[in-house]
This record gives sequence, C-alpha cells and structure tokens, in this order.
Amino acid sequence: MNIFFKKILLISIYLLLFIYVLTLDWIPNDQKSTYLKAAYDKQKLIEETNTPRIIFSGGSSLAFGLNTKRVIDETGLNCINLGLHGGLGVDFSLNQLLYSVKKNDVIILSFGADVTIKGSGILLSEVSDLPFVRLSFKDIFEKKKLNYVNNYKYYYEKIRKEYDTKLYHRNGFNELGDHIAHLNYGHIEKEPTVMVVRYSDMIDPLNDFYDEMKKRDVEVYFSYPPIRKSQFLKNKISILKHILELKEKLKIPILGEFESSVYNDSLFWDYEYHMIDAGISKNTSSIINEIIKMKF
Repeated sequence: MNIFFKKILLISIYLLLFIYVLTLDWIPNDQKSTYLKAAYDKQKLIEETNTPRIIFSGGSSLAFGLNTKRVIDETGLNCINLGLHGGLGVDFSLNQLLYSVKKNDVIILSFGADVTIKGSGILLSEVSDLPFVRLSFKDIFEKKKLNYVNNYKYYYEKIRKEYDTKLYHRNGFNELGDHIAHLNYGHIEKEPTVMVVRYSDMIDPLNDFYDEMKKRDVEVYFSYPPIRKSQFLKNKISILKHILELKEKLKIPILGEFESSVYNDSLFWDYEYHMIDAGISKNTSSIINEIIKMKF
C-alpha cells in the first residue's frame, strides 16, 4: 500500500510540475502584445515630468481621443496623457495617481460609462510589475490559464491578433502618451451594443480619491469621454440615469455637459471611444475650452 501511495504522490508531483511548465509565459518579450506594456512608459512619464502639470488619466478614450501637444501649445500648461485601457479599471488609474502625483498637480479623470472599478485580472496581470498593482489569487490563476492558451496560439498557430497588428502596440504612442499609430486610418462602421453602465458604482471611490487629493493640494476634475452617437442612443435611458446621479453625488467638479461629449459616428475609428484624427481635433478643442475656463 505504501508503494502505491508513493507512486500516486510521484505522479501527482510530475503532473503538477508539467502543468506549471505549461502555464509559464514562454512568449519572447519582443513578440508579446505590447499595447498594455505602454503602462510602463506612462508610469515613467509621470515620474519624470516636472510638476505642476495637468495629468489626464482614464481609459482608451484619452489614449485615442486627445492631442496633448495641442493642449500644451494652446494653454501654455504642462500636460501628460496617462489614458490607456478601460479594462484595467478605475482603481488602476486612481492607485497610479495616489502613488505618483505631487503637490500642485491638476488631474483630469475620464472614464467610459461601462468601466468597472476593479478591472480585469487578466489585463492587470500584464502590468503587474508596476508598484501599485496587486493581483488576487484568482487573477493569478486566470493569468496562468491565459499563458497556456497564448503559448499554444503563438508557437503553433501564430494567429493571435496582437501579434499581427502594429496598431495596438507599445510603439503606437507618442512621447506625451497619445496613441497616434491609427491616425491614417478612417472610420469603421460598428453596430451599437447594449452597455452595462457603471457610473453610479464610481461615485464612492472617486469621492474618496477627491478627498485624499485635497489633502495633498492636488486639484481634480472629471471629464466625460467622447462616445459614438449610435452607442449613446442605444443606451440613452441607462446612461442619462447614471449621469444624473453622477451630477448629484460626485464631489469632483465636472467639466462641460455630457451632451457635448456625444459625437457623430463618422468621427470614430474601431470602437465607441476611439476617434479618428478629425474626431480627436474636435474633442481636443472641447477640452482646451474647458481648461481655459479653469483660469489657471
């Protein structure tokens, strides 16, 4: 019987070791999907940029919807763009700012209506080396599963979208944090989808963040991200309900009116928040006008 259990134990150890090896990340660093790796460049940007500065922080609506150099040129203010991916969650952006901001900075937050608070563990695991990112055991487990799938696709199929496209890439950003690799591409038709609107969920964490920033002499504002008109109309009732609650309960001053953030579909590229050059120009003009009203 002892021999039997020893064999079972040995087999179990070999099996666990085999699974462990299979779920390691075997993809060469220079071949990985590197769009999310831009988070490391943006962290370096916030650490090395002189203060005071205006820091735009939030999801991909900022990465794909802002001309930061134009904001600097027309306002004379120091600005950087930390916008990256809404799937990282509200907490990712707030924790990055809590870790990095300095006295007299000005923060402009912009989150899509469907952004979650905690974000995707799989996406967060791609940037888990950042000092303010913490993964749960569940997130680590999910990442291990994803490693196995990605390894298989890379080494045997090599069809994973992130390896084929050069648009969603770390090198697609300029030195101020704006995504520019897609600017030569035009509008792509996209059917509107039903959104799970989460603005109400954001109110408490945003208010807590605002209170902490006041203690640090850091100003905070909230800006509605640009959204496709068709996407807004598809989810109009839900969005406007949440916007009303946001206006009533959010301590953070809101720049502009929500209606001004709804743009014609023709100004967007491949997603409801990602704009083409003409859309970026219009959205940037709107943001510049709001900044000028702040009277720095």
